[in-house]
Amino acid sequence: MLIAGTSCVDYSNLNTHQKAIDEGGESGNTFYGMLSYVKNHRPPIVILENVCSAPWDQICGEFEGIGYRARWLRLDTKGFYIPHTRTRGYLVAIESQRTKQRGATVSVKELTDDWVEGMKSYMQRPASCTLDSFLLPTDDPRIHEGRQRLAMETKTSAERRRKEPDWSRCEQRHARARAEEMLGNKRPLTKWEEGGTFNFLDHIWEDWCSDAVPRVKDLMDISHLRAAKVGVDTSYKTTVWNLSQNVDRQIGSGRLGIAPCLTPTMIAYITNRGGPLVGLEALGLQGLPVDRLLLTRETQDQLADLAGNAMSTTVVGSSMILALTLAIPVLEKAIEEREDRADDESTQLEIETLVERSLLTDTLDDRIAGLERLQLQPLKLQAISSRSWANLLQESVESRRWCRCEGRSTISERQMLQCPECHTTSCVKCGQRPEHHYQPVTFDPPRVQPLMFAEEAKKALPMVLQFSKAPTLAQLEALRTRAGEIESGLWQEWKKAASRALGSQLTFVDLKRQDIWVAVYEGPGARLELHMHPKRPEWRLFAIPEANMHSNNPVRRMLEPPVARSLCRTGLLVGSWDLAVPGQHEVKIVISGVGDDPDALTDSWQKSLGLLDSKYREKLVWQQIEIEVDSPETSAQIFDRDITGVYTYLPKCGTACNSLHKRILDSEGDAVDSREPDLYFFLESTRTREGSWDQFVFSTSMRRYEYDECRPIVAKLDPQWRQSDEKTTRVTCRVDWVWVQLDDIRCEATQPDSLYGVLSNEESITIDEDSCAKAQALLTCSVFLGDNPSPLWPIDCWLEIDKLHEREYLRLMTWMLQRIRNVSHDAQWKTVELSESLQKRHCHCERCAPTPPAILWYKREKGRGSDIRAVEDSRQAAPFERALKARPTAFQIHVQYSSDDKHGKVVIGINPATLIHQAASHLPPRPSPIEAAWRLDTSYTPLPLIPKPPFTIPSNRHDEPAEQPEGFKLNLRPEQLRSLKWMQHQEDTAEPFIEEEICEGTSDHLGWRLEGRARKPVSILGGVLADQVGYGKTAIMLGLIATRNAKRLAKERHAPPGKILAKATCVIVPAHLVLQWKGEVTKFIKLIGKHSPKVVTLHQGSDINSTTVEDILDADIVIVASSMPNSEHYLDNLGSFAGVALPNKAGRYFNARLDEAHKKLAGQVELLQREGGVKDAHKVIRDAHENASHQEHFVQLKRLKGRAYAEANEERSKMLKNPSADRERSDNAVAGPSKSNRSAIKESEPRKKPLTVRPVPKPVQQTGLGPQPTRTFIGVSLPTLKQVLERENLSGIKDASSSKSRGKLRLAARKSVIVDSDDSDDSDDLTSEPSSGKSHLRSSSQGSQDEYQGGSDDDSDTEEELEPSSEDDVVVISDEESDVPRRKKAVAKKVAKKPLNPVLSKPGRKRKNMDTDNEKDADSGRPTKKAKTTEAKEVKPKKSRATMDPWKLGDKTVQEDWKQMRSPPLDMFHFHRLV
Repeated sequence: MLIAGTSCVDYSNLNTHQKAIDEGGESGNTFYGMLSYVKNHRPPIVILENVCSAPWDQICGEFEGIGYRARWLRLDTKGFYIPHTRTRGYLVAIESQRTKQRGATVSVKELTDDWVEGMKSYMQRPASCTLDSFLLPTDDPRIHEGRQRLAMETKTSAERRRKEPDWSRCEQRHARARAEEMLGNKRPLTKWEEGGTFNFLDHIWEDWCSDAVPRVKDLMDISHLRAAKVGVDTSYKTTVWNLSQNVDRQIGSGRLGIAPCLTPTMIAYITNRGGPLVGLEALGLQGLPVDRLLLTRETQDQLADLAGNAMSTTVVGSSMILALTLAIPVLEKAIEEREDRADDESTQLEIETLVERSLLTDTLDDRIAGLERLQLQPLKLQAISSRSWANLLQESVESRRWCRCEGRSTISERQMLQCPECHTTSCVKCGQRPEHHYQPVTFDPPRVQPLMFAEEAKKALPMVLQFSKAPTLAQLEALRTRAGEIESGLWQEWKKAASRALGSQLTFVDLKRQDIWVAVYEGPGARLELHMHPKRPEWRLFAIPEANMHSNNPVRRMLEPPVARSLCRTGLLVGSWDLAVPGQHEVKIVISGVGDDPDALTDSWQKSLGLLDSKYREKLVWQQIEIEVDSPETSAQIFDRDITGVYTYLPKCGTACNSLHKRILDSEGDAVDSREPDLYFFLESTRTREGSWDQFVFSTSMRRYEYDECRPIVAKLDPQWRQSDEKTTRVTCRVDWVWVQLDDIRCEATQPDSLYGVLSNEESITIDEDSCAKAQALLTCSVFLGDNPSPLWPIDCWLEIDKLHEREYLRLMTWMLQRIRNVSHDAQWKTVELSESLQKRHCHCERCAPTPPAILWYKREKGRGSDIRAVEDSRQAAPFERALKARPTAFQIHVQYSSDDKHGKVVIGINPATLIHQAASHLPPRPSPIEAAWRLDTSYTPLPLIPKPPFTIPSNRHDEPAEQPEGFKLNLRPEQLRSLKWMQHQEDTAEPFIEEEICEGTSDHLGWRLEGRARKPVSILGGVLADQVGYGKTAIMLGLIATRNAKRLAKERHAPPGKILAKATCVIVPAHLVLQWKGEVTKFIKLIGKHSPKVVTLHQGSDINSTTVEDILDADIVIVASSMPNSEHYLDNLGSFAGVALPNKAGRYFNARLDEAHKKLAGQVELLQREGGVKDAHKVIRDAHENASHQEHFVQLKRLKGRAYAEANEERSKMLKNPSADRERSDNAVAGPSKSNRSAIKESEPRKKPLTVRPVPKPVQQTGLGPQPTRTFIGVSLPTLKQVLERENLSGIKDASSSKSRGKLRLAARKSVIVDSDDSDDSDDLTSEPSSGKSHLRSSSQGSQDEYQGGSDDDSDTEEELEPSSEDDVVVISDEESDVPRRKKAVAKKVAKKPLNPVLSKPGRKRKNMDTDNEKDADSGRPTKKAKTTEAKEVKPKKSRATMDPWKLGDKTVQEDWKQMRSPPLDMFHFHRLV
């Protein structure tokens, strides 16, 4: 069977440029691609889904043309279980040739007709659950996370903002709608003003709505006012508004509780939530099980896009089941294979999936090791705390949720407020609307932490409860006389449900933090809740209807309130129980307005909203009302509380339609009893029914309730009654049940037979290659469950609980594990030993850390240029993803129900070895040994933000000073000598740097976190000298160079493979400081050892042409301009000598090619040092140049959409007509263009050039967050650099965020120093980009394992002007500590070009990089000719350096002595020190 859903973009009614199926659009092409698959593979059954506006008749004809019989029909998702209006077309196609005759002729036409009729009739089941049942609770952590992501994405979604029209374009539309519908000009929902201020109602997601555009905010208010005209408060109704629509279109669903059709771009706002539908809920409305989805980093937009483009699983699933059932005659092979194997019992295993086979096992021998080391002990399930019930209640009040922003486990630091009228609490930020009468609250002593209270409360609560002396069915039947009007069938169902609930064993499930703390127990047919109200602590028992009862059965509504209750004022389980006997009782009450003066009336809710309709404009209501009962004797028997008395109107305290009244006087005129909870009278709004079903109720709670919560209601009024200005009204009051006290029934804590086992002592663990294959047993538990365990328990076999089922299983076993889950809590690191064989392999384990796939590259056209992006090799990515999913888990939880002893068993194992293997895989492969450790935290709570420790730089004010440097002309100051002493110490005996990686595995539902740590000490000689500007850091550095005999130390050291050992200190400074540094050397240093200092300066790219290898080896100091290693000239020289073509744009692709160039460069160095190897090195260069165009090819782009798809499709059509042009283009589309091909690049394309370089332990790749060049200048490299490059770059490395967490540094894009040797205009591609940062002081170092990269240093913070070294005028204006020139006008003479004397370009013109002179001009010294910038001018390609041989490798002198080679790339040297 083939299930397909082709593109619908060309069929959509929202598309103004629709295309037919055969016009070459995306929809048509994807359909014909699917049809091609059907032709080739001939599946017996095909099911196709698409929008209803698709050309279905033509599609059926296409299937008919290839030998299939096809029919289609329209189906709506809300007709298949889910409350979601989504109408789509579904087609079934059955192959005509596969019909198998079995005694009678089978017609394919009849099969397709039967499928259509079946989908219209018996396969449908209209949705009986409302939208609320598919939404997550408001305090669910997944809602909190989704809300934060939505708010962040709304702020950062520039593309979405660009699509939004300007408010001025919509304002007239909105004003016309308000005027025509007489809605007024108020904005009661958002209170936003034109100036940008707003004040939302308290339940609205302010962080999301505040960033909504004005059109959306005003549309919310208009929709709210439209509903208010019919007496409905949308803040208490479950409806979805599509805020992406205009004001004059239907934005809401046709029915309450039903979601409209979800699309990828819609803004689905849920009115009673005050926020949008999150992506996880959107997937749930397509029938996906959200509790079993393993999501990672998907954004809310991506989840919404996935849901908007998905098929409804209930619809397509029904289509598949019916098609398979009807089309059995055409499934020839399947029938024959089933008949052949009908008697083979082994085929039963084939119905199990691979996952099921791996989760079920008969024994744990191959899963968990060390079960024999666990010591068994009795498990106590009763209360284990001596805390009194009164103290526990008081702590529950202090630790409860005082504001909705506190969530389930946090305490806000803001000032808390409380309304004395309705006792609503909030923080000062959230408590603004409704206004209430807030007063500040002071906590003395401070509030108890919620997590601490939860732990203490769970110790004080029993884990298992059982009712004793529960009433029988006959005893319940005796209560019929107390019941009101009730049908006989409902009474019988209630008796069964109440008897089943009172006979259930109840186990602890959860402790929820709300306005009060609520403990929840559950059993097979009941749910028991302990409400820790400070004035009325109460047990409430709810009967759960049978699972096979349909949702609209009146029994379900009858069982929504509790069937029994018990007040527990003096003790937890002390108190009598009352039973709620159902039956409707009616009594007449009189509601009268209090007062005769005009002030006794106030504005109604509709009038306060500003509605202009005549019936609302002058509507008033009473500020106080008095309620009386016709027959007080009857009311005393049926009412749970006395409802008579005086009620005051509290319009500022919320509830639906601002209808809240509070009872302040009783029937005698006395104040109400303050020891009892307050009694309120307000409009109870149903969530999914029309406003006519809403009715006023009497209740002790007026807060907003979540779905599936039940409000304690004393009585209800007739739904037709509403507030008015009538003096007296007579209305019917109803009570649906009567409370009857039962004296014998008791709820008691029980102790079933139970044991648990833990490790008696901690044993040392040795980890080898196979240690991760099994988990280490940590905890086991065995509890008697009886004869009827939950269906989740596997009988007589072990089931490993995976992440998909962890939530429901751990909820089932909460009562078993609550007492023992903290038995091993210490959260201390425990060291382990790694085997010798594992140390030799650098702790690499392919099972735990599979090798990542190779990186391929593709070109993405972007404007006039192109961007090269990375993509994983798909052939390697799929096995890699499977290997990641198959990695050993940190926790293993196995469960079993034994039919022999009726016990349920749980075994929990931990696997620290796999986390250590994963952590070690992130460490660079250095020769030092790895230190491993692990720790377990059994009280883990995820933190929203990880606190960052303060960063401080230590001072050397109290250090000993060094001696004055030998051979120095001037003496250093005492503070400079202290810094010099520290630098000498860093180069001699620096403390090892600890490279550390930590991998963790968490079980949020269990509250455990397991961490594995791998550490490796690395000797890093050097550091960062962070003295202030003007401190004299240049002089200190020169003093360090003078005090160290680099020549003697260089003889004692060995160069890393592929490097030439040099005694020189390489100093990298901004270009305008090169000459200054050279002058500082002459100023301070007289001798280095026994000779004068030898200095080599490399100011620009062409300076390297005349420099030889011998010059670098003989030098004491090599001063390099920081822009030179990043210049086009230098990179061309490096790439040509290494035989690798480097791209001309910085980025991740450039880094990968540069790493390859460094590897090839190492091979070239080894060839040079061999006898006769110069010729071989030259041959490598020539061969690489000839094959440059075939070094690396780009892969195909990913899927295109919209205009990009249309353009690509048009281009493809042209290529098919002209194959030669296609072939020519493919020959040039290579990853590494040769030097000659670079001239074809557009001159207007900018090129970003990085300026500074920093010491990093290994190269870091980028993630495409922007063109951030990370050019790495390799001066001093680690001995294991080759292995690091192979491991991290060729196999694919972690993204930049993970690299940052391990201390890696990024390089910022910098603007190069720009000069011009002529006043002529040149090509625009030589213009540099703006600076993104400043260069800072770098490090000084010494050691064979060090890799350093330099920066700038300056001793003053004033702008300097360099003195020209010749008669040419040189003007360079720059910032301190930076090589970024400021754009200031300067006049420069037009002089002949000299290699070392740059001059400034004409004022107002773009500056040309001083390092980009071509080779011919650099060698001849002639001035550059003016280049006209006309488009008709033909650009001559530059001559390749590989053919010019600037290294003189063909000269006899160089072949005899390789040290005479010119233009040596600095990357081939291993310098003594890098500054």
